[in-house]
Amino acid sequence: MSPEVKKRVRALKRLILAEHEIKLRFNAEFHLLQLKYQKVYEPYINKQTDIIQGNHEPTKGEYSSSDEDDVQVPRYDELGKIGLESKETSRQEP
Repeated sequence: MSPEVKKRVRALKRLILAEHEIKLRFNAEFHLLQLKYQKVYEPYINKQTDIIQGNHEPTKGEYSSSDEDDVQVPRYDELGKIGLESKETSRQEP
């Protein structure tokens, strides 16, 4: 290999190592964030499990008495899109 190519390869290796360090930090912070929100979600997940298994019968305050009030729950993969769409519309408004 020519000296110029060797320099490029070494520079690329350093960039890859720096990028790898960033990914490691990101993954560590992401894991901590997952743990934080797992604690927040836990009561809801436990309540859902109890309702599904029949261990808890919902009270009037936990459900709507009207059949026409069937709320459309967004799919999990659409949740991020909903947040992005609302941000985009707020930017467009003067």
